[in-house]
Amino acid sequence: MPIMTIGFPRRRLARLVAATIAACLSLSPADWAIAKESASARSWEKRIQTIVMRALALTGQDKLDEALWQWEVACQLYPEAAALDLSPYGIAAERLRAFREKSAAADSPPIDLRSAPDDKTLQLPRLKHKENFDFPEARRWRIPEINVVVQVTVDVDGHVRHPVVLKSEPGLTLDYKVLEAVRHWEYEPATRNGEPVAVYFTIRATFKSDPAAQLF
Repeated sequence: MPIMTIGFPRRRLARLVAATIAACLSLSPADWAIAKESASARSWEKRIQTIVMRALALTGQDKLDEALWQWEVACQLYPEAAALDLSPYGIAAERLRAFREKSAAADSPPIDLRSAPDDKTLQLPRLKHKENFDFPEARRWRIPEINVVVQVTVDVDGHVRHPVVLKSEPGLTLDYKVLEAVRHWEYEPATRNGEPVAVYFTIRATFKSDPAAQLF
């Protein structure tokens, strides 16, 4: 299928492409790495803006739990998002801020399972529903195994909340894939003396070049 250009002659386009390739080839390995990192950062800045806008849109739809998750994901992937001025977005921004503060104040401190390994009265949460993800790019990598570790709060209703990335690999794509999958997981809540309790829970996602990525 022929390439169509509008208002941009094909020869000029060819010269521009050639000049771009030559410029890239002239970069030192260090400069090339910096250029790639800068391009990736710019791309992710736009994606984070999209996630923040999604949080505001969900707030406007009264889907506040989902909105809070999206906001927290944005702040995990790009900490500078926490300092964004959302005031131009009016009521939605104010409602999201108020719900964040209310949620933080209402939550009882979750139990850290690592601090109570021998507590016989404590039963761990049990997974009821798990949503996997498709990341075919992982099959082409030559890295045998990559791990992303996420801590979440499993609340008294078995819902997954407040994601924190504990171990991240270079680039944010894998982190985002894991967070998007984990937000759909559902648990039977942990219990202490038969009563539901909120706990911190750690999830490890393992990406393998062959076989395909697995999440467990």
